[in-house]
Amino acid sequence: MLAFLSDFGLQDSYAGELHAVAARLAPSLARMDLSHGVPPGNVLVGAWMLASAWQQLPDECVVCAIVDPDAGSGRKFLVAKQGKRILLCPDNGLASLLRRVVGPDALQIFFASLPNRGEVCAPFEGRDIMVPLACELALGRGEEHLRKTNHAVWLPEAEPIVGRTIHSPNQGPFFEISELNLKIPVLHADRFGNLILDLYRSECSLMNIHIEAPKISIHGISKTYSDVALGGYVAYWGSSGFLEVARRGGSALASLF
Repeated sequence: MLAFLSDFGLQDSYAGELHAVAARLAPSLARMDLSHGVPPGNVLVGAWMLASAWQQLPDECVVCAIVDPDAGSGRKFLVAKQGKRILLCPDNGLASLLRRVVGPDALQIFFASLPNRGEVCAPFEGRDIMVPLACELALGRGEEHLRKTNHAVWLPEAEPIVGRTIHSPNQGPFFEISELNLKIPVLHADRFGNLILDLYRSECSLMNIHIEAPKISIHGISKTYSDVALGGYVAYWGSSGFLEVARRGGSALASLF
């Protein structure tokens, strides 16, 4: 199985060209899309989508993740392996949240020296270089292109946090949890206006906590939306395992601004 994640959208042919190259090089491979809706260049949202979907993937699957504002710049590519689940992505932070979700020792990290298959369009390395290697890995080949490393995956400090609004971790928005003495940034706002916070379930064992942001105050972590009245705010552990804040019948995102 070969899965794609990108910020290419569906308006242009870019996402389709990934499939076209894979179909030409490895017609027997099953293929799927995780999403092509990552906001342009937003590594943090791409990292969250990847971490969110990872545990739902087939046991034997290669994810070709292309959110690459520095395409063609000469930066490295990473391959991360957990058993027969494999991620191929730029070395720009896309794997950072995945490492937190599965645990730092669960992933084997490699640098990838990508095969030269002729003329390459530098801004579209995803199509011309990454997809061919992803196909080889999905077919059980390509190990000669991998070099093991102890390199720690990282996340840039100045990336956008909320998908449709540009912020940096130093600018907010933040949610404060006084019991943990934490200021937690927002990773992403989904299409419903629910806010995904940068706190994973295994990182917090408390349920009776206060979650505060401008215009939003929540006491305790609930199970689901219906635990509060219509128009009320609710915090819960989302399907990705990260803490989420929602407004029942409304948009928590709209309440922040």
